[in-house]
Amino acid sequence: MSNGTEKAIGEIKLGETTLGGKVLAIKTSYAEGIYNYKGILVTGSHAVLHNGVWMRISETDATPKSYNGIVHNLVTENHRIFSGNVEFADELETDQYEMLDLNESIAALNEEINVKSLV
Repeated sequence: MSNGTEKAIGEIKLGETTLGGKVLAIKTSYAEGIYNYKGILVTGSHAVLHNGVWMRISETDATPKSYNGIVHNLVTENHRIFSGNVEFADELETDQYEMLDLNESIAALNEEINVKSLV
């Protein structure tokens, strides 16, 4: 959370402020293909900043789990979700989410890193 405390993602409420900004939407759904990434259970298609590069969880060294079930995801004003020291993109990933497919979205996230490094 923005005040430095931690809260399970399923306990976060609309309007609360996280390190990724104000929570604008919460999605709860059933998912298959869950991975264990650094102790965090997350879907394989989720975007994560891994070793300084944005990629899908399934492209990292995360361990696939046999768990299928309820998952929670957020949309935050800055499109980021933090869990411990891990930075994830939120459900939308970027402001251009309506125009980008999954590969283009990862490219846009990595372009943000390149632009920030030039500043």
